Amino acid sequence: MIGLYIAYVMPTFLRLRQGENFQRGPWHLGRWSYVVGWIAVTWVAIISILFILPVYSPITRSNFNYTIVAVAVVLGFAGIYWLVSAKDWFKGPKVQGTPEELAAIEHELAS
Repeated sequence: MIGLYIAYVMPTFLRLRQGENFQRGPWHLGRWSYVVGWIAVTWVAIISILFILPVYSPITRSNFNYTIVAVAVVLGFAGIYWLVSAKDWFKGPKVQGTPEELAAIEHELAS
């Protein structure tokens, strides 16, 4: 569950880090983008900490919440993979078609 929340909020966090350098798409929240984005990032940070906390006390090997280990392994693997390989070849999604062709398709779909 935590991994899902982190995966959903990571693009929001990375967008917030870009600041004014980020090129907005046709749909956005306007001046509320930053506020809503930071609320989402803060919320996911809080619930992630709450979900990682131990369920029982005292903590033993049998009742330890290993969620933090799983999240750290996945984030560590993804980070290392990005640094070693993906940053050199991944350029993001490719737009197929010219802006005029895309506008014509959108106009046709809207009718």
